[in-house]
Amino acid sequence: MQFLRHRSGHLVIAVLSLLALSCMQPAAVIDKPIERTVSPTQTYSYSRDIKPVLERKCIACHGCYDAPCQLKLTSAQGLLRGATGKPVYDSARLSDMEPTRLFVDAETTAEWRGKDFFPVLNEQGGPLENNLEASLLYNMIRLGREQPLPPHSAVPEHIELGLRRKNECPLPGEFDRYAQKKPLQGMPLAITGLSDSEYGTLRQWIREGAVIDEQPSPPIQKEQRQIGHWEAFFNRTALKNQLVSRYLYEHLFPAHVYFEGLNTGSFFQLVRSSTASGKPIRIIPTLRPNDDPGQPFYYRLKKIDSTIVKNAQNT
Repeated sequence: MQFLRHRSGHLVIAVLSLLALSCMQPAAVIDKPIERTVSPTQTYSYSRDIKPVLERKCIACHGCYDAPCQLKLTSAQGLLRGATGKPVYDSARLSDMEPTRLFVDAETTAEWRGKDFFPVLNEQGGPLENNLEASLLYNMIRLGREQPLPPHSAVPEHIELGLRRKNECPLPGEFDRYAQKKPLQGMPLAITGLSDSEYGTLRQWIREGAVIDEQPSPPIQKEQRQIGHWEAFFNRTALKNQLVSRYLYEHLFPAHVYFEGLNTGSFFQLVRSSTASGKPIRIIPTLRPNDDPGQPFYYRLKKIDSTIVKNAQNT
């Protein structure tokens, strides 16, 4: 934990590990409309009913940048992005890898499909039952329910866990083969499974179209005041101030930050944006903090809407 203090306000910095990222040319975007079949009656709310289940049972594994199959469930955007068989870290690679940072390297679901991410929810339309049959997310939790591990016993030795595990990322049409090969590796993997209530809630929500009702929450007024103060601090034009701001940005690039004393529970990220304070943030997606942004930029504090994994584990 490192701390940065300034006379007119305290900004507390929780520094996370740097991400080992590389770059290559982006793939072409698939220009295919996504078909969703949605029930006119919605039994459950994503923000009220679904997100808490994912936080309790899923994001301990599916919450990091290198989550299995890159299926990141700390936000609705990660759920809609889906999964891919491409590993984040590949020590055997001979060329740069294309970065896949959520919220940074693509903005729409279609753009993620162009980067070889496939859906875990039904995107093929059809009757409501297709929402279950074509959902990899549902089939994985169904497998975990129908083929649970023996209770009160150690995980079988043939189920490899930890950093050495080689994840399999079946496409929706490949699930039956996966289930036959690994019948005891449904989800959640190797932990207490979903309760009857949790399973029923997820199943019904997926069947009714997996509607996302969550909207990004803007900073509240007292956060806006601190944001304005700190953005003014970071964007001073004197050369010595520019040097200080660059030094701070390069060290806070991977950080989650919060304002000490406000007690709002909100975290922020220091980014470089092509837009000035008071306008919507448009991140300049450089891989490293010392990369040339290639255009005029402004330091901005962007609110993080994803679940912070450490906080989720402590609740």
